[in-house]
Amino acid sequence: MHLIQSVGAWQENSPGAQLLNEITMCDITYEIDFEFHTLKVELPYRLYHYTSDSGLMGIVSTKTIWSTASGYLNDPQEYKYGRSLIDSFLAQTIDDTYKGGFAASCLHHLRVFSGLYVFVTALSEECDLLSQWRGYTRVGKGFCICFDAANILKRCKEEGGWEMAPCIYDEEMQMKMIERAFTFYLQRAKKDESEKIQRKPSKVSEGTFTIKRMVAPSLKFAYMAVILASIFKHPEFAEEKEWRIVRRLGVVDAPIIKHRSGAHSLIPYIEFPVEPPEQMIREVIVGPTSEVELSKDATQLFLRRSSLPEVSIVSSSIPFREM
Repeated sequence: MHLIQSVGAWQENSPGAQLLNEITMCDITYEIDFEFHTLKVELPYRLYHYTSDSGLMGIVSTKTIWSTASGYLNDPQEYKYGRSLIDSFLAQTIDDTYKGGFAASCLHHLRVFSGLYVFVTALSEECDLLSQWRGYTRVGKGFCICFDAANILKRCKEEGGWEMAPCIYDEEMQMKMIERAFTFYLQRAKKDESEKIQRKPSKVSEGTFTIKRMVAPSLKFAYMAVILASIFKHPEFAEEKEWRIVRRLGVVDAPIIKHRSGAHSLIPYIEFPVEPPEQMIREVIVGPTSEVELSKDATQLFLRRSSLPEVSIVSSSIPFREM
C-alpha cells in the first residue's frame, strides 16, 4: 500500500461505490495503491486528533504524535473487527477445492501476525464530536488538535513508509476489498507455479499447485490483510469519519518501537513527526470542562511558550454536564 494519484471496477450503483463517491471534502485528490486495488480519495482540509492534556503537551513538545500498534488501541475490538472479517472469509474458503490450499496458507501466516505489525494514529473529520470526547479524552482534560491534512499527507510521503487512508465503514466495500486482495494474490501464486512448470516441465506436472509456491503470495496477502484490518471499522461508528496514519513494520524495524504504560500491559508505539508544528497545527479545541476560560488561557500561554502563537484556541460547544 502506498500513496500515488481511480477507483476499481465496482458497480457504480452499489452501496459500496456510492459510499466511496461520498468521501469528498475538498479538491486535494490522491490515490492509495493497495497493490491489488487503487482507491481514489479526496482529502479534507483539516483532520482532528482527540487527546488528553498530557497528550497535547507531548505532541507540541516533542513535535511527534504516537502511532500505536493496532492490537493495542484504546478499543481492542477495533482491530479484532477487521481481523474477524478476514479470518471468516478465509475459513469459509478453505473447503473450496480450487482456492482452499491457498486460503489455508494465508490463514496460517495471518495467525502468526499480531497487531504488533501495523501502527496507526487516529484522526477524524469531525472537530467537536461527543463520542470522540468520551472515547479518547479524560473528563475535563480533553483537547482536540486540528491538523492541516495536506501537510500531514506531505509528511507521510517525505518520511516514507507511512500511509494515510480513511477508515472503511461500509460492509459491502470491506468484503469486496478482502475478496479482491485474495483473488489478486491467488492469481499471483498460480502465475508463479505456471512459470515454474515452463522452466522445468520434466520436474513439475501441469496442474500442480505446490505449498512452496503459495508461501510468498500468501505471506503478502497476510501483510496486506493486517493493514485492511486496521482501517476497517464497524458501521455503527461511521459518524466518526475517521482517518488513519498507518505504518507497517517488519522485524528489522524493531529498534524504532517504543513502549508506554497501559491499563493492562505495555503498549508498543512509534512516533510520527509533526514538524514544523507551525505548518501542521492550525487550531486547538479545549474540550468540555467546568473551567473553560481558565483552560483556554493556560493553553494559550503554553502554545506561546512553545513558539506557536498563531495557533487559534476555541472551546467545545458541548456542555460539560454531557460528559
